[in-house]
Amino acid sequence: SNEVSGTVTIYELLDNLVSNEEISKSKISIYPNPTNGLITIENEDISSFNLFNSLGKMIKTGVLNGTTTLDLNNFENGLYIIQMIDNQGNATSKKVIKN
Repeated sequence: SNEVSGTVTIYELLDNLVSNEEISKSKISIYPNPTNGLITIENEDISSFNLFNSLGKMIKTGVLNGTTTLDLNNFENGLYIIQMIDNQGNATSKKVIKN
């Protein structure tokens, strides 16, 4: 079936995961991680984000501008992946644990 949905394979996302070293090069910080609900994303030039659960389902999307707080309180504990897309269309993915 050719239906389009907000689900990507988790492997595609994990393929794009960057190391903390690369993240600091790109001037993004995500904290606290692990989190018990709220996470703060600080960035210079990332323009949008997609939040995926561990099944690869997109559960939240939005725009990042400077310092952004995401509320994960309504989501269950586990692994999440934040995919950040800059103005040039480059994607960076980062794992976040909620516990």
